[in-house]
Order: sequence, then C-alpha cells, then structure tokens
Amino acid sequence: MDIELVTDVARLQHHLHGWEALADLVSAPRSAGGIVAAWAQHMMSPELELRIWVATEDDQVLGVLPFVAEPMARDRVRLVAPATDMMFGAVPIAQPDRANEVARAVLEDFAGHAQSVNLATLYWLPGGSPWTAAFRDHLSGPDWVATGMARYSSFYTSVAAGIDVWLAQRNGEFRRTVGRRARRSAEQGFRLYTTIEPAEIMERLPRLQPLYVRRKEERGGEGYRFEDDMVEAIGAALELSAPGRFRLSVIERDDLLIGGSLAVRAGSRMSAWLTGYDPEWSKLGPGIAALLEALDAAARAGCEIVDLGVGDQPYKDDFQDEDAAFPLESVTWCRPRLARLLQLEPEPEDAAGTEIGA
Repeated sequence: MDIELVTDVARLQHHLHGWEALADLVSAPRSAGGIVAAWAQHMMSPELELRIWVATEDDQVLGVLPFVAEPMARDRVRLVAPATDMMFGAVPIAQPDRANEVARAVLEDFAGHAQSVNLATLYWLPGGSPWTAAFRDHLSGPDWVATGMARYSSFYTSVAAGIDVWLAQRNGEFRRTVGRRARRSAEQGFRLYTTIEPAEIMERLPRLQPLYVRRKEERGGEGYRFEDDMVEAIGAALELSAPGRFRLSVIERDDLLIGGSLAVRAGSRMSAWLTGYDPEWSKLGPGIAALLEALDAAARAGCEIVDLGVGDQPYKDDFQDEDAAFPLESVTWCRPRLARLLQLEPEPEDAAGTEIGA
C-alpha cells in the first residue's frame, strides 16, 4: 500500500477517478473527490493549503483523508475538513473490507507529517469509525489530547420502498397539504422536474441562487456561501465528478423557477444540498415540492437513504425517519499546551461524547 500526501490541486487530479469510485462504493456523497477539487480551484483562500492523504494499491484508491491547512501563529497550522463553506461533510473514507488497515496506514504517515500541526478536527464521522480509532492510536499523550468530542443526531429518511410508501408513512395533515398544493401547482401550469444533465443544472443555477440566498438571509445568515465563485465551483465539480453525481429537482413554469433542490448522490445514498424557494409563491409550498420531487427521483434512481443536511429546520420533522438515522461524531485533536491556553478539557478515554442537534 502506498500513501501519498497531496498538497497540489493539479496533483489531486491524478487520484480523482479512484476517489470518485471509492465514494460510490461506500455511498458517501459528501466525500466525493470532484467536490473537493472544484472547491480548491475556485473557492479555497490563498493562505490555505491542501493536505490530502491518499492510500493506493496498484493505482486503486483504497482510502482518502482530506484536510486543508489553516495558518496559525509561529508557523503552526490547524487542519480542518476542506470545502466546508461549499458543502459540509468531507470526511475520510476507505474501502470497507480494509478500512482498519487503511486508516492505520494513513495515520502512521499523518503522524510523520504532523510536526507543524497544532489542531486537527474531523466532522461528520460515522459513529465508531475506524478513522477515529486510528487517530486515537497515533495521536496520543504526551504529544496530543482529544478535546470537544460531540455526537450528532442525524436527519435521514428512507426512500427504498418508493415515494408512495414514503408518503403513506407521513402524518395525514402533511399528506393532505402536499396533495392540495400539488393540484394547485398543476392548475397553474407548474411542473416538477429532475435533471442530472450538467448543462441543464448550470442553466437553472442562476435562478436557484437568489432563492437560496434570500432564504439564508431570513434565517440569520446561516448556510453555505452560495456566491458566484461557488457557482463556478459547482460547474467545475460537474465536469470533474462521476456522471450523475449531482441532481437538480425544480418546480417551474417556462422560465419561472419558484423552487429548487440541488442534491449529490453516491451509491445508495443521496444528500440534500441547496434548497430555495420564492416566498411570493409560498401558498404552493415550492420548497417542499422540490424536495419531495428530489426524494421521488432518488427512489426512482435506486437510492435507499437520503440525508437532509445540517441544521434543525422545522420542516425536517415531517421528513426524517428515526429508524433511518445514523450516529455521527466530531472530534478535535490538539497539542496539550494549546489545549491549556484555550482551556479545552481533554476527553476521558471512555467518554461517550456530547449529544447535540435534534
């Protein structure tokens, strides 16, 4: 097994095909390489540097540990997940039947390159991830302490049985409201449509962008930085990613788009990403309609699970399935001196983590 530390965007291109294939194999849509590469090309700040460890064997990508280095004082750096301002959730992945072996090999190399690292933070890791165990084994005292471990309640929904079964499992008021709005939308000439074609996605993005930004402002500025450079990054990601990685579902009439939901898919899972709607058409529930179309399209394409992204927006109560939830966790490894300066409490070895989210 070969381990390479990639710090150059151009060199990252060499591994993209294998990284994309691995994301599909493990059904990790938010960890696909094309997204990270496109972000690095169009959105990464000049002071940042890629730190992406890639494990390969006979040109097959077996695992990826993606980081970006942020400068700190005294030539030290902090490592965090790349592309968090574009899509939250770029986490390490590995071939399932060799995950422990791959994670250990990567972390052994990581430890050898960590002289200038003061902090390293991982988000959105599956509970019990082999990466967490590998970090714990290789970053231990007296040189490192784990701080701030948190466990998340995730928002997932199951579409494996199809949208009709999914709707039948929702409460009656939700089903009646959805049906009434669908009839009104059809009467006014709107249609629901999903496309995976890059040209059709890019043609509609400028109309989705202001809808998302307005919704973001209404909730106090929380959300992704969906500006022009992000539109360019999405265009690059469409070119760099495996076919069908991105899916745009809309409710539209001619050139009028009143709701849209851009999602990303890998293997049997899909992740909701950017959703927006025109509040002037709120009586038709265009945001919910577009998301329902996205779920329907996901089911038709063979997806089993859809995650609804970060945030505890109230509408997710009608969408999430408790039995489809997956435990997630985040943790930071820190140099002991910095932990003392920042008054960070080390996590006890048997800590269960802090439950956050909803």
